[in-house]
Amino acid sequence: MKKRLISIVVLLFLGLLAACGDGESSSSGGEQALAGDEVQLKVFLPQPRFKEIYENYFDQFAEKYEKENGVKVTFQLEMPGSNEASQILQTRLASDDSPDVFSLHAINEIPRYAEAGYLEDLSDQTFVDHLLETPRNAVTYDGQVVAAPMESLHWGFLYNKDMFEEHGVGLPQTLSEMEDVVDTFNAEGITPFISAYQDPEVPQLYLPVEVGGQVNTNAPDFIENMNNDEGSFADLEGVFDIMDLQNANGTERPFETDPDQGSNKFANGEAAMWVMGPWYAETILAANEDFSFGVAPLPINDNPESTMINTGVSTSLAVSSQSEHKEVATALVNYMLDEEDSSQLFEDLKFNPVTDFHDFEPYPWLTEALEQVEQGKNYLDPSIPNAVKSESEKVFQSYLGGQLGSRRCH
Repeated sequence: MKKRLISIVVLLFLGLLAACGDGESSSSGGEQALAGDEVQLKVFLPQPRFKEIYENYFDQFAEKYEKENGVKVTFQLEMPGSNEASQILQTRLASDDSPDVFSLHAINEIPRYAEAGYLEDLSDQTFVDHLLETPRNAVTYDGQVVAAPMESLHWGFLYNKDMFEEHGVGLPQTLSEMEDVVDTFNAEGITPFISAYQDPEVPQLYLPVEVGGQVNTNAPDFIENMNNDEGSFADLEGVFDIMDLQNANGTERPFETDPDQGSNKFANGEAAMWVMGPWYAETILAANEDFSFGVAPLPINDNPESTMINTGVSTSLAVSSQSEHKEVATALVNYMLDEEDSSQLFEDLKFNPVTDFHDFEPYPWLTEALEQVEQGKNYLDPSIPNAVKSESEKVFQSYLGGQLGSRRCH
């Protein structure tokens, strides 16, 4: 049955890895705002859970900008959910209704939007010289810095540190060791995994983990072969094994559980592990401020070298080439990485440092993940086009629901 599923996945995915967006830029230099003017910036930022934090920071920018330039700045803030964000943004750009500033996934989306001419060159902006190497590389395209990195990531799976310590469980380095961890928690009456599939983006997380881990070990030519229509997902040995194990040992009613609810369940000890990144740290700690969790690489097979931390940059802010207020929009993007004020913003968002002047103490889960990175046990988040991610969301969600193939019981 797995072979049948792989065939279905191949039909959906083949050719999509080479996809890139088309579009023509209708760039306009805009008019320089003068003292006494009022400018409304349209900002597209699909992180609604941080709405209050961003609004407060934008108000702070507006106050500072008016004081220094005599220009009143107001905001039209659009914060859709992550699932529909890409399609909404594409529609805006194609219909000449572009936001002035918009968020992109640095690894997966910048190349396509840069090629289409939608991104302003920000290489000469103040923040650029202060970027750390990995974030800077992630937002650089064809030698130009085209966005400001915000959310850098080191992830695999989250685990309840107290539960692991209390039951004498070590971090698994292979799939077989993960099966032993599952057996231990089941024997103790503890549910091994959080299952939260209502948002299809969550099951999709298995795609970059599988591709990243295997491309860097036993399937180095996978992406190149797929782009050349010469490969298939059958080249990724055991691609569904960790998904099967998690799905057979997770919390109940997964398709009625969204990431916020999953965060609450995890924070309140309803399961020992969650295949998720730390980008829900703010929600998890809001549910239980004393909760102690760690980030570890997710085993995907019995090759310990494939058990690696995914490293990359997701949320990044670009200035639209179509903006009529580029000067103000660029000033806002600079302020998101302001030397004096942005450390507090990043700390409030629970993001990682991305500049040499971010001086807040790294979070415990980041320190742990960085230890893996320092040992060379990490890979750069693989570049996977949105079309492929969208198809994997549908396929993986259907698979986990039992509509495709059969699930392994453990």
